[in-house]
Amino acid sequence: MICLTFDTDWCPELLVEHTLSLAKPVDGQLTFFCTGAYATLKREAERVELALHPNFHQRGEEPDDTLTKLSSQLPEAVGLRGHSCADSHRILALLRKHRLRYTSNTAPLFAEGLRPHEHPWGGHELPIYYMDNLDFLRLDHWDRAVAFAPEVIERAVKQPGLFVFDFHPIHLTLNTPSQGYYEANKDRYQDAPALLERTHAGRGTRTFFLELVDAMRRAAIPSVSMSEALDTLAPRRR
Repeated sequence: MICLTFDTDWCPELLVEHTLSLAKPVDGQLTFFCTGAYATLKREAERVELALHPNFHQRGEEPDDTLTKLSSQLPEAVGLRGHSCADSHRILALLRKHRLRYTSNTAPLFAEGLRPHEHPWGGHELPIYYMDNLDFLRLDHWDRAVAFAPEVIERAVKQPGLFVFDFHPIHLTLNTPSQGYYEANKDRYQDAPALLERTHAGRGTRTFFLELVDAMRRAAIPSVSMSEALDTLAPRRR
């Protein structure tokens, strides 16, 4: 079961549109963890599940206030992934208050046999199988690391279990191959046309994503929303 998810990270509307166009060949639903409201995603309501992507590092602001403000912009949101995967017991205890069904913050990269697990305070965690920036960041910390490995896709397409993929529109736009490439171009973050002109010509995040999309299409595997994955793998108690 594959969930294609995206963290908007305050990107401009054009990058969200670009991300949707890249994912077009895949059937099913996509989940967007949003830092604000996007008109493009509202127009694609049948295709997109909305979730919250708050920054809990705002100076002097309580997590409850942060969630309240973002929830007011995205009342349809049903899940939560903190920016930089910020998580704590204090945040998890707020899920029920804000009517959120799940979080997706832990990243046991490339692990097999992943499933949702229940929080003591209600709701579930749907762990992340793959995150684009954590993949290429490994190159700076582990000399044996190989980013964008084809077997990561093959495992998700052929094996049972939960496979949550997490991508960022800016890395899909830049086709980011490394942290250094991102650092050299992140000052253009809000200038979508400039970012599109800086798309990396070799192998990177976007080429890996398109390989995943093609593998899913050829195997007739849809993307399921996080809620659908939760309902299938951890049915609600009666």
